[in-house]
Amino acid sequence: DSLFKVELINTAPGAPLPDLLQAFIAPLPGQEVLSLKIIASAQGELTDAYAPGAAGTPATLQVTQTSPTAPGQGVPGQDGFPAEHVIVQPN
Repeated sequence: DSLFKVELINTAPGAPLPDLLQAFIAPLPGQEVLSLKIIASAQGELTDAYAPGAAGTPATLQVTQTSPTAPGQGVPGQDGFPAEHVIVQPN
């Protein structure tokens, strides 16, 4: 399961939504991407590479990442998703 949330300012109220890559790479006057948020969960089995001796154990993965893109937020030149969590939980 996943949710991908984009907050942006568009060219005008009611204007068609822009192509996401276009809004990032070549925003039109008045367009501004404010933030991205990804929330995802998955179920599967652990592997020996992740948990030696526990391969095959059912597990749940939770990931939340938020990327502020407004000037002055985050850590320039470093991780684009400074607010995040990644949790692998054996069931």
